[in-house]
Amino acid sequence: MNAKWPTAGKVDQSSLRPTHTIIFIAHSYPSRNDITSLDQYLSFDEYEILQLNQNYLRRTLNVEQLDIRLTDDNNTDTTMLNYLEDIVPDKPFVHLRH
Repeated sequence: MNAKWPTAGKVDQSSLRPTHTIIFIAHSYPSRNDITSLDQYLSFDEYEILQLNQNYLRRTLNVEQLDIRLTDDNNTDTTMLNYLEDIVPDKPFVHLRH
């Protein structure tokens, strides 16, 4: 085999062939032309789900008060503004204050 990358010895051809498992998995799952994992927005309203589960979250986190805010509001704290660029869908920003 004439490899175009540096190798530490002779490359075995049989290790480069796809196994039966790989072929089975490739045929079992249809190819997806729509890549939704790279979308900038979720297919559901994350804010609404957090609002519906606010009491559960408050009890689970063992806190007295839980404020769920949209980051695109005009009343966003200046302390939060530093972290707005780190916010991505499905990973909410949590700001704890004492």
